[in-house]
Amino acid sequence: MPTGRPGRPSLTGSSTHSPRVSFRVPEELRERAKARAEQEGKSVSALAREAFEQFLRAG
Repeated sequence: MPTGRPGRPSLTGSSTHSPRVSFRVPEELRERAKARAEQEGKSVSALAREAFEQFLRAG
């Protein structure tokens, strides 16, 4: 029988909870993100995390 929390694995690599950030975007932007994520073989969430990290690093 499985133990622990159900759902996706933690992004930290440990068993701690990964916080969630959500925001709304226009449909056209979502479609562009979906197409780009498919091109790169990743999820829209992974693409958004990478973009968010780059934006915050650029300061």
